[in-house]
This record gives sequence, C-alpha cells and structure tokens, in this order.
Amino acid sequence: MAVTLASGLFLAGCAMQEIPNLGVFYAGRFLGGLAIGATSILASQYLAENAPKSVRGSLTTSYNLMIVVALALALALALWANYGVSMRPQDPDDHMQWQLALGIQLILGGLLFQAQGPAREPHPTSGANTWKYVRKLTGTDSLNYFAPQIFSMVGVPKGSGSLLTTGVYGIVKVVTTLAYVTVIVDRIGRRLPLIVGALIQGTVMLYLALFIKSAKPQEGGGTSAGGIVGVVW
Repeated sequence: MAVTLASGLFLAGCAMQEIPNLGVFYAGRFLGGLAIGATSILASQYLAENAPKSVRGSLTTSYNLMIVVALALALALALWANYGVSMRPQDPDDHMQWQLALGIQLILGGLLFQAQGPAREPHPTSGANTWKYVRKLTGTDSLNYFAPQIFSMVGVPKGSGSLLTTGVYGIVKVVTTLAYVTVIVDRIGRRLPLIVGALIQGTVMLYLALFIKSAKPQEGGGTSAGGIVGVVW
C-alpha cells in the first residue's frame, strides 16, 4: 500500500510538472522528489517481504542491479526524447516540447502504481524496525544524478569528457553490483557490506568536498592528480 501511495504521489507531481506555471512546476518537482525517495526504500523492503529467506539477499540486491542498468537505459531514452522534441519549431511559447519530454514520467509511474500485490510476510512496523530502513538513506543518488557535474567540478572537461567519465562510472557500478549479487550477498550477508560501502561512500563525499574547497580546481579545466583520485574513488 505504501508503494502504491508513493507512486500515486509521484503521478500527481508529474501531472503538476505538465502545467506551464513555474510555481506549480516547483511544487510538482517537490512532490515527485518525496515520492522517489520513498519508493527507493519501499520497493526493496517490499521485495524482502516477498522473497524466500534463502535467496532474499540476492533478490533484494538485484533491485539495485536493475537501478544501475536502468540509469544507462534512461540516459539513452532521455537523449532520444530530447532529440525528438527538438525537431519541433523553436518557439518560446510552445510548451509542448518540454511537456512531451516530462510526460514520459507518467508512463513509468503508472506502471509502478498498478503493479503491486499483497506482501507474503507483513513486516513489523515498530520504531526500531523502521529506523533500520532510515539508515539506508546514504545519499548515493546525489552521486548518480549529478555525476557529470561532479566530475566537471573536479576538472574533467565538460561535454563529452564528463559524459564519458559518467559512462565509465555507470559500467563500474553495474559490474560491482553484479559481483555483489552473484558472489557476495548470500555468503557474507547484507549488514557488513552495507556498513563498509557506506563508510567508503562517506569518505569519498568528504574527500571531494575538501578537495574542491582547498584545491579549487578550475571547472572543466583539466583533471589534476587530486581530481583523478576523486574520480577513481
């Protein structure tokens, strides 16, 4: 039910983003962000409730594998959608260009909205158990969504250079996630890799922040040794 409600909220936000009014658009982005944040946690929890214990780790982490693969597919879809709407005449009063591109969200949100069934094992909802899921909010999507800008900030040339680096970043994520799903999770478990991964990610975020603040690299002006370290991490 929570996934259905969150995807319904996402659809409402997407619909508001189709209205050519900046205030309404901002409100729609706000609602859409809340819904995406909720479903990012709820979907994996829903899978855990339905998965047999013997393969629960691999099935729930397969969800993350689908995310990293879908990011690459979504980029391709976005590029083709933007190319398609760019064929319309360049009229500043023509809202159809951006409305068509953003309208694709309604299709995917609608699929999630109608796809849910009852869970096999209702999960306890006490405060302590809820907190276990709150701890998963590591902020990794900030790296996913803004990877081209982050790479540019540490000196990677803008345009094709930052996009190529982002593409390699995506490949590394897919390979790493695939190795975790197939080899690690059902042997080592989920807790220890989560803690180790979160510590590494937090270290990377702190390093990037300190590097940009202290070294002040020229955005898109070339990658120094310190910038290369940030990219590799």
